[in-house]
Amino acid sequence: MNHTEADYINAGVRYERASTSEAAQAAAYHLRAMLSSEKPADQTYALQLIEQGRKEARI
Repeated sequence: MNHTEADYINAGVRYERASTSEAAQAAAYHLRAMLSSEKPADQTYALQLIEQGRKEARI
């Protein structure tokens, strides 16, 4: 993977905690850029890490 697990989890937290629509769009753009740099096999795991971060942000 090109990015660490912590990078994906933290990016998910930033997306979930975005306070404005512009911040959410910027976070989503960053997530898409991170995912597009990964191999297809790693993208599934990266998505799981992003969802983990989003879940942790909701707690």
